[in-house]
Amino acid sequence: MGTAQSSRINVLIATGSALNIQLLSKAISIDKDIQVVDGVIDLFGLQAKVEELRPDVVVLDNDIARFDISQQLSTLINRFNVVVILLSEVSPRGVENTIRLLESGAVDFIAKSATNLVGISPTMAMELVNKIKSMAGAKLDRLHFNMKRNLKSNFYFNDKDSIDIVVVGATTYGIEILTKFLSMFPKTFVSMVVVIDLPEIFLRSLITRLKKYCQLEVKEIRNNDIIQKNTVYISSSGVHTRLELNASGQMVAKLKDGELISEHKPSIDVLFQSVTKICTNNVIGVLFGGIGTDGVYGLKSIKDTGGKTYVQDVESSIIEETSSMAVKMRASDNVVPIEDMAALVLQNFNH
Repeated sequence: MGTAQSSRINVLIATGSALNIQLLSKAISIDKDIQVVDGVIDLFGLQAKVEELRPDVVVLDNDIARFDISQQLSTLINRFNVVVILLSEVSPRGVENTIRLLESGAVDFIAKSATNLVGISPTMAMELVNKIKSMAGAKLDRLHFNMKRNLKSNFYFNDKDSIDIVVVGATTYGIEILTKFLSMFPKTFVSMVVVIDLPEIFLRSLITRLKKYCQLEVKEIRNNDIIQKNTVYISSSGVHTRLELNASGQMVAKLKDGELISEHKPSIDVLFQSVTKICTNNVIGVLFGGIGTDGVYGLKSIKDTGGKTYVQDVESSIIEETSSMAVKMRASDNVVPIEDMAALVLQNFNH
């Protein structure tokens, strides 16, 4: 990706008007490490420009995707190995497009409130700059894999299995990974709680899609929910999720506002560390690769209190930072390729 003549990150902008291209160019060019090489105002010119300029990153405003372009986007990413970051309007159509395009290979998105970007804020500009710089080195050849099914065909879940809960830390770019992972589990299983940091409207769309692929019930976690078997709980947006025991000894969810932890709210670390106080060796922690350290310290806490832990290895991670830190900190004894993750988790249960 990019050119041999420059160490800067070359960005191509695809949005609905020349004005929007100008505004976005100005907003992200404040960073000396980013160079906007051109812009296009429709999808028909996008592939030609990508082929000509070979940018490192395409910023794609999904407002110009008036029809399903998931296949075209997947082909573009595979052919030119280009990172795609989406600008998504916060509307039902925009959200649905975004989730679909993330499953097709786009690595991340930024929510925007309107089609016209005249009001682009410094906060949005900085968020876009940070995502461009974080994602520019994504290993896109690792997007495509087949999650292996349980390695023993006679798996069944037994209520007497010693594991009480599986907690999972996922990332925005890992929506396809999360879907494949959760789809491997049978309809009778222990509780699962997943943290993924998404805006509320996008979270609801993700849950709707997960329900299509998963045998387990999938729902957004709510404050004071009693955690039930056979259910995947997805963290609520904008609050931290902790697990506690009530007076009857039942595991319940406690959702609380607070500061960003490891730059996230909800934070994977918060969930993981809370579960060590109530489950100790009866918990499995799973951490997918991503950006930053969120989940690493929590995973190590699960390991140090006797739980079983799994972290995606560096070699299969699209973004290597989280996995590298987990390995460095010895947060898990099980550093595994992503395609083996579900099968290895299932092996902890009765066969």
